[in-house]
Amino acid sequence: SKILFIMKNFKIVILPSNSGLRQPIHAHQLAEVVYFLMLKSIKAKTKVSNNLINLGGDTILNYEQIIESLRNSVGKNDAARKCLILKIPNRIFLVSILPVMIFSPKYFAALSRICSNLTSFEKACEITKNKPRSFPFSKDFN
Repeated sequence: SKILFIMKNFKIVILPSNSGLRQPIHAHQLAEVVYFLMLKSIKAKTKVSNNLINLGGDTILNYEQIIESLRNSVGKNDAARKCLILKIPNRIFLVSILPVMIFSPKYFAALSRICSNLTSFEKACEITKNKPRSFPFSKDFN
């Protein structure tokens, strides 16, 4: 929703040419995994395990693919559909976001992570044994 907000209000999204990979997960997928693990625990008559699971979505995408997928998922008259993606070299991107550090180190860190790969999580479909779901998550929950 934050990316769509940016796309609707700024009309141009500037990305580094080599953005990192992500595994976006929808809240519905997260709920499916929790429900699946709880049912599994009840059937096995054991306590719910408190093991950590590094969980991600079913697809691995870079930021450009995420933005294009979101742009294609909105209605034809939606302002996000007209958003332009401008890719610039990574070094220029990182230098251009340096002033953000003065005002908000938190936002600077978030912007610089765009270049980092944040994948290799266990896919939700691997746990629930469902078909892999594409991004953005379909509004049809069947």
